[in-house]
This record gives sequence, structure tokens and C-alpha cells, in this order.
Amino acid sequence: MRLAIAGLFFIFAGAAQALPSPALQRLIDRTSDKNITFFHTVEKQSTRNCPKGRTFITGKEPWTGEKRDILLNEYEATGSTRAIIIMPPTGGENIVDQYYANQFCSKGIRAVIVNNFEMFPESGVDLKMYDIEALRSLAAIRQTAEYLSRTGTKSIGLIGTSLGALQGSLGVMVDDRINVATFIVGGMGLAQIVAASEEPEQAQLRKLRMDMWKLDQKQYAEKVRQAIHVDTFAFEDDATLKDRKKVMSIIAIGDTYVPTENQMRLYRVWGTQPKITMVRPHVDTVMRSALMHATEIYTFMNNNLIP
Repeated sequence: MRLAIAGLFFIFAGAAQALPSPALQRLIDRTSDKNITFFHTVEKQSTRNCPKGRTFITGKEPWTGEKRDILLNEYEATGSTRAIIIMPPTGGENIVDQYYANQFCSKGIRAVIVNNFEMFPESGVDLKMYDIEALRSLAAIRQTAEYLSRTGTKSIGLIGTSLGALQGSLGVMVDDRINVATFIVGGMGLAQIVAASEEPEQAQLRKLRMDMWKLDQKQYAEKVRQAIHVDTFAFEDDATLKDRKKVMSIIAIGDTYVPTENQMRLYRVWGTQPKITMVRPHVDTVMRSALMHATEIYTFMNNNLIP
């Protein structure tokens, strides 16, 4: 079950540095699990006539160290050695994610949509949930990459939308098996996003916390900043990312959910790589990305996935 009360924003903020601190690196190391087990079943055909199945990966939950299951909805492409990991937005898998999965599998690229990587719900008020969710999503991405690698995949890409782009960005930075990505209205800097976002559930949560803790806007932003330790900013100055990773960014100008400045900050990490901008609200940009730019997304991913 996703933590819906926390809205779009379960990821990464803090102060920039060239490399992860030893403490952060130890947390990141907890998200790697070479001892996963998995069970896969083919259940039906997708709307593009791809074999469609479900895969359960059992691996280590990085916060508690206990075992937990990740559910993948998998769209197969027979004989393919290339695959796309799809990270959904808030609320989980939807028709946009399924559209991308069908598009890729029908053209010979395996696609998996990642679901169900939380283990237990936390209080929506407790700020530690940001680090917990960051580690869980990172572990889900890395364990999915491990599963794909074990089952014949040689080249892995990632598509992330909104929350999925926030989560996916750290996965791409950390895991060298993922060499290409498309991020749709993603961003860098959770503390800034949480403090400024007008996404309804996030704004409600912010008001609840500020009233409970008797904080003004500035005090709240500082409290959130100090509470978050799992942080993409640790990689912001890694100049090798723009050469090691191929990334397309789709950015909403005037976005009030994930502010445009945070989207641009994530874009700049990858250097001057492909970018599509829309002067549209957050949700409209998500929908129009699929309706108007799906071919561009496919072409970019296809051209940069190593055969």
C-alpha cells in the first residue's frame, strides 16, 4: 500500500556534495540484495498482444532487514535482451504506465511496472518516512534490475513519472546496470518541494504538521531539511553522470506540484541532454507526455539501450 497521505513526495533533499558521505553510502549499500528469489507466471495477453504476467521478487527490506515482496507487472518481449523499468506516480500503476509498457513490448523491448514495495504504513506526520520510502524505492529498483539481469536482460532503462521520476533518479545514479532513462516532471530537492508544493495532499499534510508543531513556513522548511538524509544531492556534483547515463527530461513550466526550478535542477545533473518543455500544469504534462511524445520517448530509449 502506498503512503497516499504523503502525496507525490517521498524522496531526497539536502546539501550538495561531490560524493555520498560514508553514512549515506552505508544506507545505500543496504538496498543491494544479490540473494533475491522470484516467482513468475504468465497470465494473459496485453492489449498489444504481449505475454503479460506477474513476478513476485522476495528480497531484503532495507530499513528493517526483513524479507518483503515486490510485485512486477511484466510485459514480455520474447527473446529480448533489453528491458525498461517503469516507476509509477503517486497512487501506483495507471493507464499511462500500461501504455508505455505496451508500446515497448510490442516493439521488442521487455517492460516491467514496479508495484508494492512498502512493507508497513508509517504515520503521515512522522518525517522519518521520507528516508524509509527513499530506501525502499531504491531497493525495489535495484532488486528489479537484479531480477532482469538474471533472466536474460543485458541492457536496462527506466521511465519514471512524477513520484516515480523522483524515486527513479536515485536508482539511475546508484545502479550502473541502468544506463538510460526518461524522467517526466521529476525533480531534485525534496525539502524545497515539500515546503513549496501546492499538490493538494502534500499541502494538507504540510498544514497539519505546521499546526501540530506550531511552526511558520520557514521553520517548517528547515525542520524537513534536517530530517532527510537519503539524498540525490549527494550526486549533484558527479560530473561523470552526463557521460555515463543518457537521460531525457520532460519539464512542466509553471508547475506548482514539483516546482519547475527543482525539475531544472535534476535536468542539469545530466548535462545538455534531450529536454521537452511544456507550459502546462503537472498532471496535464504527465498525460500529454504519453499522448504527444510517446514516440520521442520510445525512440530515445531504443536508440540508447545497448543492443
